[in-house]
Amino acid sequence: MSTVEFKLRRLLEDATFFIKNAVEDETYHEKSKNCLDEADSLVLSNTRESFSMISAETLVLLAEVSLLSEKRNESAERVLNIFFQRIT
Repeated sequence: MSTVEFKLRRLLEDATFFIKNAVEDETYHEKSKNCLDEADSLVLSNTRESFSMISAETLVLLAEVSLLSEKRNESAERVLNIFFQRIT
């Protein structure tokens, strides 16, 4: 596992926690958004390189967590489109 993938997984774990526990703290929505923004920037900053360093499982996890969050469907769709281009 590359350092980029490790960092991405950590961001996704944090975002998932914030999304699932948003009722407990009103700042969790913003924290989950920040985690997902950083995760997107990790993946999309250099698409070719990042997709070779990140496993397919982690990319699908990014799409799943993006779908958990409201208003991130376009981001999930973009990642999945790139993912399917990569494997075909």
